[in-house]
Amino acid sequence: MLKEGRTKEVRDRVRLFLREHSYRKSGGVTIDISDWYYDARFRQRLQADPSFDATRFREPYLAHLWDRAQYYDQVSQTCLGRSVHHILLTHYTLLNALFLSDVIRTFESRGWSIVSAEEAFADPVFERKPDTIPAGESLLWRLPSQSGKFPGRLRHPGEDGPYEKPVLDRLGL
Repeated sequence: MLKEGRTKEVRDRVRLFLREHSYRKSGGVTIDISDWYYDARFRQRLQADPSFDATRFREPYLAHLWDRAQYYDQVSQTCLGRSVHHILLTHYTLLNALFLSDVIRTFESRGWSIVSAEEAFADPVFERKPDTIPAGESLLWRLPSQSGKFPGRLRHPGEDGPYEKPVLDRLGL
């Protein structure tokens, strides 16, 4: 659950509900990747052409994930002075079913390692509750939104289809 609400009142009610029901985290992700948008485009292509070569999405998808991971790691370093154990938001989709092992290999081959959720969430950064409205997006989107410390342009809204559409259009995907 990344979207806590469009107003302070709704956000605070959501946070109170979670606390009263002993939930520890609310969408504690650091890297939001718009995988849902890539998957929607992928499914459209398959529906229009069942013989479409699914592997055409592999490299652009992996490049997109790596780009977003690098961006949010830079945000972490700028806002916190260090990298965190990142939590990558992925959805249960056909695209991820096909390429999740490739995603893992890509990250590991570039020096990242997979850690347990328990290890990642042990970082005190995940206890922060940024005072941002609308309340949503990844933690590393909300922290610089509150502090104003971020590298480059912070996308608003966070990772969303309008950013990915021109890239996929250009690639004919």
